[in-house]
Amino acid sequence: MYFNELPIPKDIRWRRLLSIALFLGLLYAFRGLTPVLVIFVVFARLFGWASDKLYERTHLKRSHSIAGILALFLGGVGVGVFFFVKRAIDFVNMVRTQGSSYVAADVDTLHGFKAGLPRRLAPFPPGATEGAFSPDRKKSLLVMSSTTGSGKAAQVFDVLANWTSALKKP
Repeated sequence: MYFNELPIPKDIRWRRLLSIALFLGLLYAFRGLTPVLVIFVVFARLFGWASDKLYERTHLKRSHSIAGILALFLGGVGVGVFFFVKRAIDFVNMVRTQGSSYVAADVDTLHGFKAGLPRRLAPFPPGATEGAFSPDRKKSLLVMSSTTGSGKAAQVFDVLANWTSALKKP
C-alpha cells in the first residue's frame, strides 16, 4: 500500500534505506535504553536457541517449549530470591538485636564474590551512638553523647580538631 500524501519513495532500496535511517534515529533518541535492548535480544536469542534444542529432542510445539523454559528460568530466579531474602532476614534480625555494635563480614574475591555471614566484633561502649574502626581494627573513633551526672544533656560541646596528628606515622 502506497501513500500519496507522504513523500515516501516507491523504490524498495530507498524504502529500506529510510527504514534503516529511522531505526538508527530511534536508537540514538533512546540511547539510554540501549542496555535494555541488548539484554532483551540476548535473552530472546538464548530462549529461542534453547526452545529449538528442546524441540529437536522432544518435538514439543515451539510455544510450549518456550513456556517451559521460561517457567524453569523464573523458578530458578524465584529460588534465588528466596535464599537471598532468607539470608537478608537473618542479617536484619541481627542488626535489630545487636544494632549497637561493630559488625563485619569476611569477603572472598579470589574465586568470584563470596560474602560470609556478618558477625559481631564488639559492642559500643555506653553513651556511644556510632563509630568506625581503622582498617587494622586497632583504633576506633566513636561518637559519644555527652551527659552530666544527673542524666541530662550537658550544654558543653567539645570539638576534637586535628586528631590525626596525634596518630603514629608509619
